[in-house]
Amino acid sequence: MVLLAIISGISWAVPLGAGVSLFNRLEREAKILVAYFIFIGLVEAFSFYQALNKVSTIWLFHVFTPLEYGFLVVVFSYWQKRPLLRLVLQLSIPLFALICIANKLFVENLVSFDNFSTSLESLVLIIISVRTLFDLSRENSSTLSKDSRFWIAIAVLTYFSGNLPTFAFANVIAVSSIKHILNVISNILFARGFLCYRLKYRLYGV
Repeated sequence: MVLLAIISGISWAVPLGAGVSLFNRLEREAKILVAYFIFIGLVEAFSFYQALNKVSTIWLFHVFTPLEYGFLVVVFSYWQKRPLLRLVLQLSIPLFALICIANKLFVENLVSFDNFSTSLESLVLIIISVRTLFDLSRENSSTLSKDSRFWIAIAVLTYFSGNLPTFAFANVIAVSSIKHILNVISNILFARGFLCYRLKYRLYGV
């Protein structure tokens, strides 16, 4: 369990390495995703340092959740064909942040896991990723495996759908190995999404 947790905790480096190696070839939303993994790396490093000093960082996840939501929703918003849907997704970012703040003030506290915020985040991102996959399949299902958006949406769907029960009951059940496994799998899928840009470069030289 400890070894799996360590592997999970450093698995963010896989998609970050893939993204950085192809950074000049990435589109705008993919570059935002690279920034997201840099953010994750900083959070993990800080959490590890605090753990060595036996200092709790559970409060950090209350800050992490709305920022994570912002990064991922911005990425998905760029892929939407309908301007109204794109606007709705972008406006949901400050709305979600306000919900998180209200939740901290009136419902949850900073010394317990943010069940409500992470569960709400998971539900929204599951819906967005499923909708994105549906739209991509209608565009051209024969080339999905070569589309970075497909792999990134699958990564988000895998992580948040699999971890929704864990997030919802995190204050009453221990973190299971499934969460760590899903984290590793989703990071590999994110890396696969970045690597699609290498194929695109070879085919089109852009």
